[in-house]
Amino acid sequence: MRSLTTVYRSGYKKRRFRSFILLAMGAVLFLLSGCAEESVDEAADCQTQLDNREFQAVADNAACSNYERGSAELSLAGFLFENFLKEDADSDFPSALNLPVTGCATALQHYTNAQYWSRTKPANDGITRDNATAEISLFSTLGEIISETYCQIDTNLDGTITEAENLSFTKINIDGEAVGSSDLDTTPLGNEWYQIIAGGTPWFCDATDCVADPDFEGILLDVTGSTDTVNDLILAGNITAVSAIVSVESLQQLFDPSVTVIDDVQTPFDFLEMYADRAGDLLDDLTALGVSEDDDLYENVSESVGAMDNGGTCNNNSAEVLGLLTTIVQNAAPPGTADFETYNLLNTSDIPQIDTGEGTLTCPICPAGVEMKVRLIYKKGATYTGVYDTADAGIKNTLTYLRKVSFYDSGDPIPIVAGDEKIALQELLCLDE
Repeated sequence: MRSLTTVYRSGYKKRRFRSFILLAMGAVLFLLSGCAEESVDEAADCQTQLDNREFQAVADNAACSNYERGSAELSLAGFLFENFLKEDADSDFPSALNLPVTGCATALQHYTNAQYWSRTKPANDGITRDNATAEISLFSTLGEIISETYCQIDTNLDGTITEAENLSFTKINIDGEAVGSSDLDTTPLGNEWYQIIAGGTPWFCDATDCVADPDFEGILLDVTGSTDTVNDLILAGNITAVSAIVSVESLQQLFDPSVTVIDDVQTPFDFLEMYADRAGDLLDDLTALGVSEDDDLYENVSESVGAMDNGGTCNNNSAEVLGLLTTIVQNAAPPGTADFETYNLLNTSDIPQIDTGEGTLTCPICPAGVEMKVRLIYKKGATYTGVYDTADAGIKNTLTYLRKVSFYDSGDPIPIVAGDEKIALQELLCLDE
């Protein structure tokens, strides 16, 4: 399985993000030069204060225009145009934006303030969307995206995002060997086991004997003291379901095993959704400034979002494996389950796709008209469980974190829709398609 983080890194940070920032700087600085003078407020002398770098005074002055107060907030955030004219600006954005290693909250708040004066301030409070304010909106949004990127990922703010920093941020395994492969066992403890539903009663059986399995969990793996036989159940003629017992011995480690806080696995997806949302604002600003949809700058921003927010409809191997693991989660018994009848069931065709070392399952005991399913049980030390939340750490973490990023708290799957400004793990796997 190819590294999820590699897909994330190459598809987002390197190939898309930097190029559109540089285009924006070049194209929109030119636009700014023709519009800045239109907003001078001679009465408050706000423009003079801006020229004298008295930014806080302008930001606090209610007599200054929306454009001037937005300009002041943009400057207080560290977004000074002269910094981007320096030779090394495109290789060290943290320095160009004067981002402090001690924290970025103050700069980000100033960007939010600038966006208020140039875009988010309610229209009935006196905001006018002229070219000047549209430019402030664009630059403040651009500054926020750059700052969020480096503040969240580049821990020492040296302008270079290393492999270690990328892994630490994404919590997704970067090393293919660390990801490993899934190991399912169709003969746990060396035997073939079945769960048979006959006359509405669940039985746990080997090829010959059966014992009652009242909670449908399927973890007995022992028919000592059997009270019935497979042949007796077949002869009774009331078998309605047969499931092969398949154990999950291990699963691909999609997420960094060092994760201890479950919300951490959601962080990169929240970040990408922020990016998609802000990129939409950038497109609105470019439209307001008269930039055509055919312009390289507009296309670059649009394509950077479309590449990520793609609907996840590709058919590469990684996406297929993720889909199968997601199927496990979707059908898995939730914590605290006491009745497993409708949980942990898969189709037999899923097994060789999840674990390519396993072949196609057949059912020598299935009566005519009964198609065998698979009931999963999960490795738990020397025993097994029907609840993945109590399974071995590797199994528990993969399925718990996958559930976190793929399902609502209600258990319903989060829809994957192209263009909805919500980036799913499946969509990241389809970046290169």
